[in-house]
Amino acid sequence: MTDNNNNQAIFGKYRLPEYARDMIHVVTTDAQIQIRWGTPDGIVLAYWPVHEAQHWNGHVKIGGHVERLHARELGDVVFLIAEVVGGVLPIGYQAFPSLEDMQGGVFAFDQDAEPFAAQFSYPLIMAEDSPFAALAQDALVSNLSVDVIGKLADDVDGWQNICGLPLLIESLTLLAQR
Repeated sequence: MTDNNNNQAIFGKYRLPEYARDMIHVVTTDAQIQIRWGTPDGIVLAYWPVHEAQHWNGHVKIGGHVERLHARELGDVVFLIAEVVGGVLPIGYQAFPSLEDMQGGVFAFDQDAEPFAAQFSYPLIMAEDSPFAALAQDALVSNLSVDVIGKLADDVDGWQNICGLPLLIESLTLLAQR
């Protein structure tokens, strides 16, 4: 089921960018709530079990591989778009433990956290001279897996005019080959 009318409980205080309002679909199955892009069968942006009370804040947490790097120039601004092919990680995924996690005892990353629906392409926008760009290039050249966190761009920045799913990169982790 897709529900685009009564989503206040899903988004909480997060305000969807105007350009995203017709593109976001909340799909509920017997087991999961999914946020999808484009159509009800489109790219999965987030998911969680139906029985968990969660709010989606526009962050997309992805596990996958960098398949392509695009360099673009707009005026005098040069930026990169890394296409990460993979799937979303659980909504609770975090790159580092919080203080609260550490206070709860020895923290270990969930080694079983696998990307859901792992064959989507996620474009992540970054400055060409940022550390993210260097790490994305390393991941591409060395065929390393990555965990990436991005966030839907705001309306005012205009990224939606350049990229149909404008995700601004916030975190990139390279994973060792095993």
